[in-house]
Amino acid sequence: MSAFPNSVNYSALPRKALGSRVSKIQIAPRNASTFSPGNQIQLQLPTMANSYVNLGNAYLKFKIKAVGNACHLDHTAYSLFNRITTSSQSAVLDDLTEAGCLYSSLLDLGMGSASLRDWGKVCLGSDGNPEQSHLGHALTTSASVGVALPFFTGIFNSDKLLPLDTADGVVFTLYLETALNSLIADAHGSLPTGYIIEDVNLHAYIYTLSPESQALLDQSVGEMGYSQIFESVAHSSDSKTTGELTKISTLGFRYSSLSKVLITHRASDNLNDATQLSISNRSHANMMEYGLLLGGLPVPERPIVSDPSISDFSEPLSETLLSFGVLGDKFAQLGLNGLTQDRLTSDASTDDAFTNHHNRYAVENGHLADSKDYADIKLHNFAGMGSYVCAVDCDIVKNAVGGEASNLYSGIDTLGMTCQAKIRYSGASTNSMVIDYYAFYNSILSLNPITRSWEVSN
Repeated sequence: MSAFPNSVNYSALPRKALGSRVSKIQIAPRNASTFSPGNQIQLQLPTMANSYVNLGNAYLKFKIKAVGNACHLDHTAYSLFNRITTSSQSAVLDDLTEAGCLYSSLLDLGMGSASLRDWGKVCLGSDGNPEQSHLGHALTTSASVGVALPFFTGIFNSDKLLPLDTADGVVFTLYLETALNSLIADAHGSLPTGYIIEDVNLHAYIYTLSPESQALLDQSVGEMGYSQIFESVAHSSDSKTTGELTKISTLGFRYSSLSKVLITHRASDNLNDATQLSISNRSHANMMEYGLLLGGLPVPERPIVSDPSISDFSEPLSETLLSFGVLGDKFAQLGLNGLTQDRLTSDASTDDAFTNHHNRYAVENGHLADSKDYADIKLHNFAGMGSYVCAVDCDIVKNAVGGEASNLYSGIDTLGMTCQAKIRYSGASTNSMVIDYYAFYNSILSLNPITRSWEVSN
């Protein structure tokens, strides 16, 4: 069937939106005004007739400063959050743990060095150094730093606006990470003892329909009701000792549509240490092959293979980019940092002070040398900085930009199955590792027409 191209199709004009107005709101925490490590920030959406909030365009704005001693953030201000939950009338709709490690990985997979230098420096709490993306913004005990963080997991990535005409507003609870994990000391021996967060507000835009437009929308929705789909993320973890060459982890990921699983390794002695980048320093740990076992069957059918002896991780990275829908996208932006250089002197103005190239995606044991601090890392320690992350794609519909391009969700149904990860290592690692597994799965959020409360199914 032939048709005119849009450039000469003068009858195909955009349609005007139904009668509505847009307003911006700022939501302050309901439980306190200042926060410190171990606290919770609780933000509750308002209830408003004929109104819908755009969470995809929302961002959390706050100010932060150090307590005790000057320091820097680990990677970005996302490292301040250990857990993020979404609830409605005490029912949990979404629950993400180890959020900081996940967001660090997602930023590396979706944010280039130019964005890190500009947007990351101004808004996200990055130090803005393209050569060392995992160094976060400087914090002092006297002056605050302002950040504005969008979120892109859970309900924040829903395909629809969220109705606000409900019995009770949706509550987001952000659990704050410890200072030892989320910060890195400026000077060795002068560790930060905490941080203070204040002036917290969730900025969001609300779309309000006229009564007539709302009546038309109710009629068009009909019996299907107000339902929407979003991608949830669940976390599981395991540990690997230095001598283990095969690791089988039972994960407990049971969902009707499991789309992918992301895997990270972090050196165990990086955690709870303010002289290390506890959140963002990731290792390949001599991984030789990996995959999933779903109901005893391997996914994919052949394991994903790498060769640490020659730093060949091309297949894991390709499979990871496929999982996130950017394989083959020539405009994709990555922040894995490829090759970086060591600086030999402490004189940052010396032109010839660099030597030794290090591929940060090929760091076997992401652990900084002893007696180092932020200044040392910035000048000398690229060799101990790792950005390795890998994933397994579970979508049945695969293409260059993921199954979502077909307006489908097509993850594997793992309900009633045992879900395991199997990893083989080529040799003993130089450090014991914490392994983090993140399951991405599809959830359907529905508004109960009688109780006006939210229900989730996955």
